[in-house]
Amino acid sequence: VAQQQGSAAHAKAAAWLYAPLATRVLGAGICSVALGAAGVACYVLSAVHSRRKRGYTDEFVLTPEDLNMPYQEVQFFTEDGVSLMGWFIPQSLAGKPSRRVIVCCHPYNSSKSNLLGVARGLWDRKYSVFMFDFRSFAHTPTAQSIGYLELRDARAAVQCARRTAPEGAEIGLIGASMGGVVSLIVGHERAIDAVGIVTDCAFAGLTTVLETQIGNKF
Repeated sequence: VAQQQGSAAHAKAAAWLYAPLATRVLGAGICSVALGAAGVACYVLSAVHSRRKRGYTDEFVLTPEDLNMPYQEVQFFTEDGVSLMGWFIPQSLAGKPSRRVIVCCHPYNSSKSNLLGVARGLWDRKYSVFMFDFRSFAHTPTAQSIGYLELRDARAAVQCARRTAPEGAEIGLIGASMGGVVSLIVGHERAIDAVGIVTDCAFAGLTTVLETQIGNKF
């Protein structure tokens, strides 16, 4: 039996050794491509979900005051204990605090100040505005993602906006890129009770995001 097994193993080795060169090259190529693709995917996923690199410019951003809007800085916490900061920009309508509030969700790894131009336009139209930073800008660096964990941030932001705004306020959401995706998902949740959602450049799936990241890296 042992001799038969040895013969079989020898036959397989001989078959591979004497197989046409093209066959062996093709097999090796397929393995190399598969391993390369897996490596690229792991690298890109790691890069996308890694913590944002902090810099001194984090402290130098425009505020609503720079656009001649009054604002209140507020702190709130997500369901998993992440501390975030927001700006509540109040507006009045017919001499009373406006009950129309828009929560702004910024793009991936951009700060809330990225949407100040949009906020000014909404404020001019008598909307109060609540702007906040996703967890990539949390004071204490923490795990982040490209939308999944940030859903918790947006839910907490909406709750904070309701607490800060006049009683009975109606909440709408506006978001760009990743913030648009988060707005669409959170805005359709029953507990959020959003009256409207507006998005710009919200991606339909992570496939396009990964393809873009791969193109940028390689």
